[in-house]
Amino acid sequence: MKRLLTSTAVCAVVLGMNAQPSLADHHGQDQKKAEELNKVAPAAAQPDISEKLRLELRHKAEMAETPVVRHEGAAILSSKGLSVRQLIGASALNSEGVELGEVEDTILGRDGYVKTVVLNDGGFFGMAGDDVAVAFDDMAKVVRDGDDVEAHITFSDASLENHTAFDAKNLPAGQKLVSEMFGDDVDIEGTDRDAEIHDVILTPDGRATYVVLEFGGILDIGDKRVLVEYERLSLSADDDEKYTASLSEEAILKSEGFYYTLAEVKFSDKYNQ
Repeated sequence: MKRLLTSTAVCAVVLGMNAQPSLADHHGQDQKKAEELNKVAPAAAQPDISEKLRLELRHKAEMAETPVVRHEGAAILSSKGLSVRQLIGASALNSEGVELGEVEDTILGRDGYVKTVVLNDGGFFGMAGDDVAVAFDDMAKVVRDGDDVEAHITFSDASLENHTAFDAKNLPAGQKLVSEMFGDDVDIEGTDRDAEIHDVILTPDGRATYVVLEFGGILDIGDKRVLVEYERLSLSADDDEKYTASLSEEAILKSEGFYYTLAEVKFSDKYNQ
């Protein structure tokens, strides 16, 4: 055991001696330090101008009095704009924060206003619940948090059982479920290609202000989303599932793109000017 320790100690000393730096090593280290001292410090990172613009637009979207805010080439949904597509499937909560079910659909009248919202009570374990109709005005607010949407209802009822049952078969003439418009074709002048209705944008009082059209893609890939004033939309005389909007292909391609959130906008150099 002692012999082993002694041998180990000798090895350590030898290794230590071999590790001593030579004059050449000292010279190399001094030269390396000098080179590092002479290096120019990298320039400080420049602020992301587009991020600054995003913050400005986010503030603008939150403070806007119109359903959308606009910047060159982009129309962005504001806090005053209500997407029916986003609203459908949203959790419906009463005034106490108790979940009643979810938004099933909205009903659009001839006058261009949504006055009725269809709620589903979720049924038993979320299976085939009952639909009821409540007034659009009963929605105190709609809260969007990313992909999560909540519709806050003014009444405090713990369930929907005391509200009017809804059956789409009994829908009065001149009224339609907005969801049934989704996917309907819109005739575009100057081309045999049609646009499709993707969404309807409402004001806080339920007025249909814009229709979101998708156009130009192949098999739903690369579609451009654009806004068209709802008043321009009219049902085709030959097809009750096709609309006209007196809109040309050139006008669509030149139109600003529509985006639900700022995160969707791809800012190019022209946005940073």
